[in-house]
Amino acid sequence: MRSMFSADGKQWIFGDAFGLTRLDLTKAPKVSKHSTKVFNPHGVMSVTNDGKLALMDGRTQTGAYGNDRVVCVGLPGLGIKAEDDKARAPVGLYGPSTDAHVLRLQNDAALDVLRLKGDELENLRSIPLTGATRLDALSVGPQAEIEPDRTKYVPRRALRVMPDGRFLALRGDDQLIAGQASLMPGHDELWWALPLRLHPFVTVRLVWVGETAYAVVMDHAADVARIVEVSRTGSVQVYELPAIAPPVVTERAIVSQVSSDTIWRRDLISGHDAVFDVGAYNPHPGPAVDPALFKGEAPAEPTRLPGHVDALGDRVLFVPWHGECVVVVTDHQRLDRGLPPGPVGFRRALLEHFARVNEGLRPLQVQSALAHLDIHPRYPSLPCGAWLPWLPPTFEGLLITSYTRKLIEYMELRIGGYSWGSFSGVGGGGWCYERTDEATMARLVQWMMVADMAPTEADRDIERMYGDAMGIPHDPRPDGLCLTPAAERLLLRASLEAIRGGGKWEVLELPESWATEPITVALANDALQGLHRWRSYRPYTMLQALCMMLAHHMGADALPVLIKLLQDHDEPFVYNHWRNCGELIVWICHAHPQLKDSAIAQLSAIKKTHSSWAYEQDLTLKALARGAKHHWSNG
Repeated sequence: MRSMFSADGKQWIFGDAFGLTRLDLTKAPKVSKHSTKVFNPHGVMSVTNDGKLALMDGRTQTGAYGNDRVVCVGLPGLGIKAEDDKARAPVGLYGPSTDAHVLRLQNDAALDVLRLKGDELENLRSIPLTGATRLDALSVGPQAEIEPDRTKYVPRRALRVMPDGRFLALRGDDQLIAGQASLMPGHDELWWALPLRLHPFVTVRLVWVGETAYAVVMDHAADVARIVEVSRTGSVQVYELPAIAPPVVTERAIVSQVSSDTIWRRDLISGHDAVFDVGAYNPHPGPAVDPALFKGEAPAEPTRLPGHVDALGDRVLFVPWHGECVVVVTDHQRLDRGLPPGPVGFRRALLEHFARVNEGLRPLQVQSALAHLDIHPRYPSLPCGAWLPWLPPTFEGLLITSYTRKLIEYMELRIGGYSWGSFSGVGGGGWCYERTDEATMARLVQWMMVADMAPTEADRDIERMYGDAMGIPHDPRPDGLCLTPAAERLLLRASLEAIRGGGKWEVLELPESWATEPITVALANDALQGLHRWRSYRPYTMLQALCMMLAHHMGADALPVLIKLLQDHDEPFVYNHWRNCGELIVWICHAHPQLKDSAIAQLSAIKKTHSSWAYEQDLTLKALARGAKHHWSNG
């Protein structure tokens, strides 16, 4: 949960990438504090039993730039009391503020117990996460084939700690363990362990209500939440309800945002259902994004708008998708959070991007978020970034990561006098190690069609993967290309067909013929005419990735395709168009020396008036003459 109530229920704290906001609930609800020094974009909050300290895995900005770390803040002032940037692991706080203890789930073997000592965390002991009563394994929600060693790369860990020390720990092997940590050594308890079988990407939220534990598992594709309820004695039941964002379970109610405009609440005491219309709070108060800022056709405004819900007693609280306000739904009261007024248009552009991306990611069971937005104290330069869950080292993980972070290429982030200073990422996929077969590639191409993503939008990752396999610019790595030959053919065909449509798909169902038809010179040349009628943005290294795919898959047959790519364009499609083609011509001729003389003759015959052509032509001809493998090798 990115929000929490103080122990006495008189304060409500909410955190996101824009800072921490405190609501005073003693009388009429009001925003009494907003801090831009502490952020909680994706962590979980916990509080001491006297309500004076709160802890989160968050971010601080006390200077020009922010830093990710574990942060302890004082209540009600939201001042920073302690920071720890050494460990990146789920944490939780319990005990009184005068003897505050911290649990940390660093690995699957044990919970670390630490004590807050001044502004530092002191290690005390560990609670082994073994020996609890083992419950029957439970499958929850949509399943996917999970490699046995998935957790070696992407362990999913989560922790929920209550002020009295009750904890729920979701280990990297998806085993949910409940117990209670004591302030005294030797008095810790483990209650039960429940093995869960979950889709590797889904969102899981942990909740305590009394001695009953809840694991809320989202099915993003179906807009359904499945709630696993486990009693203190280990009895288990599962139920589901409509939800576009994780619902909240309290002692009094279950509350869920069931659509962009609707919140549903069930009173657990009376059984009465209530429905609230929150559509009036969803329009963003900032100015609309100028369509001219997009490098291509401007996308439609998002229509699926998950927010954040919370509840205490009869009150229902709601933070709309844009994060500009807090709504006390049951009182029909909108409270401005007090965010800095300057970059409001910039915030709108960022969150509209993530709303669109999350709509596209739903079929893959993944959701992303704005990780941070750092407000520079002197310059209108705003470093920002994207958050994703850690993804397995597969081609699917690379596609998801590229799809989420493409903002910096398809849009000019210069809005209302502000611009982005840097764009970073938390989570996602890194290098691709697992081999992707044809069936998986067909599923991913079908997803890209629905999500309106051309394969060449993953240009940087494709370029890196092929560079590893082909030895550009270093020695080749035989296992660098994590695609079977059939999967590679399908990826190349899909890339060419997206180019044929000028960067947009002309079909939305994957034709069976794509998996069997060979990539011929005629097919490639015909599809590449789409570059002349391009209507999308132009990914930075798109042609480099495309030329690598053509050369690696087609071999010697790629030479006339690359020559035609040089001949047909008097102006470069992207700034490095001619160098990209030239380098792969050099690579082909190194692998097929019999093509060298023909390539030199055809390349020498190309005449252009563009100022950079002479240099690029000479660079490639010299590399061919010395028998180089690529532009920068010595042959």
